[in-house]
Amino acid sequence: MNVGELFVNLGIKGADGVGKALGGIKSGLGDVKDMSLEAKAAIIGVIYGLERMMSSSAQMGTSLTNFTELTGMSAQSLQQWQYAARQAGVSGEELTGSLKSVQSTMTNMLLGKGAPEGLAMVANKVGFDPSRARDTLYVMQQLQKFAQSVPKDVGNNMLKSFGLSEGTISAMRRNAFTAENFAKAPTYSDKETASL
Repeated sequence: MNVGELFVNLGIKGADGVGKALGGIKSGLGDVKDMSLEAKAAIIGVIYGLERMMSSSAQMGTSLTNFTELTGMSAQSLQQWQYAARQAGVSGEELTGSLKSVQSTMTNMLLGKGAPEGLAMVANKVGFDPSRARDTLYVMQQLQKFAQSVPKDVGNNMLKSFGLSEGTISAMRRNAFTAENFAKAPTYSDKETASL
């Protein structure tokens, strides 16, 4: 082999090795690029998730604050009742609607617009203190006792006269609204609610 052949062999074989090496580097960089896109997508997903969580928290805080301002009931009590309702398969919104309806019905009675159709029956069956008619949670507890002590068909009509939804009536029949369930409820404090 002469010197010229040596340079030709080195050039060809060396170029082939360099090409393979460069090809390996190129595919490696492509993998890094693909991983980079995956990482960017993951980061965007995390940011989107955080934004949704913050939005939900702000919405929850606003909802609790508005409920308190509208009804005068505490946000913590609402959260406890909503938790108990969810244990019976009733949405928090449905329960909130029932609470507002009961409060409205009792307020109308106090304003002279007539008592709910079922009030006399509730008073006879489980007792009802008229001086506590503005205490919506007391009224709800009495309605739960009533729901468990009368035939379902009669109870449905009487309870609906107070503004209770079917889901809330069903939860009352299953004794969902108890001190034990309320104690298990994860709740925001008033300070946390204001922060949200």
